Amino acid sequence: MTTTTDAPPFPQHIVGLWTLASSMLHGGDEMLGTTKLFRTKGFLYDGRKIQLPMVSGNAVRGLWRRSCALAFLDAYLEAGGEPLSMSAFYYLTSGGALKKGTDSGALDLAGAGELRRLIPFVGLFGGAGLGRIQPGKLYVDEAIPVCVETVPLLRRVWPGVEDAATAGVSIRDLVEVHGYSRQDDAKNEHWHRYLAPAARDEARALIQRVEQEETAAPAGAPQQMRYENIELVTGTVLFHRWGFLWPATRDELAGLGAGLLRWAERPHVGGRTAVGHGNLLVEYRGVTPETRLLTDGTEPIALWQDQGPDDALAAHVRENLDAIRAVLGAL
Repeated sequence: MTTTTDAPPFPQHIVGLWTLASSMLHGGDEMLGTTKLFRTKGFLYDGRKIQLPMVSGNAVRGLWRRSCALAFLDAYLEAGGEPLSMSAFYYLTSGGALKKGTDSGALDLAGAGELRRLIPFVGLFGGAGLGRIQPGKLYVDEAIPVCVETVPLLRRVWPGVEDAATAGVSIRDLVEVHGYSRQDDAKNEHWHRYLAPAARDEARALIQRVEQEETAAPAGAPQQMRYENIELVTGTVLFHRWGFLWPATRDELAGLGAGLLRWAERPHVGGRTAVGHGNLLVEYRGVTPETRLLTDGTEPIALWQDQGPDDALAAHVRENLDAIRAVLGAL
């Protein structure tokens, strides 16, 4: 039996550990006063349900899709492609195009297949555009803290969690409430000369209201808006699994690899990453331990030892530029 080069050998399921290099926020929709609660889900431990912080697979998938879209668009513009319409932009970055199928014609099965071939990461992440839902091949699980409460279950998925640094730590010791403040400069009179007259009057009225409160600071003093977040502490280890529902083609793996390498330059997840939260130390392994996907930078990715994923993606875009331009123009 001959092996096709279109679907090269590659692990179908990848497991790994994240170690938080900074505290992580991953807020749900719930607030307790001024405290933003961490996203949690029910988890059975020792015969009872507890609420366990988890990072949603949807959040991780969104991060990776945007990284893949960025790598693809850089290659596209470098090859001579044009900037995108808003509809095409949303399709690539978030998976949903603004146009309805009736606006520009719906895709048939052949057209959907051509779209996935021309924009490789779309074949993995899927999307919705031109009147058709395009399913993807990629699945991304939730990331679960490795702790006393989760190890009994997680070690049945992957025994390596038993060696994680937090395997013997209770989840109660991995979360904390941390307070923040945001200064309201409109309450500082020194800034008022930069405001339009109407805005200045609004700011002065705000100060007067503060002065009338029993707990108000001295007149004219800038106030701070205080809030809190529940966080996973630095050093927490999380288990993560992802993989492919169907074998990926070489072009799809190149598109994914180029995007993941972008993400791996500063792997992060969760909220407020611009101020240092959610930085990760990442190690993934295939189900067979000798197969590595992302490394610590000392080894090449095995599939692309002769040609890196960025180069493979760029070559694909150059070879199909006119067709890619046409399909992006139709989105």
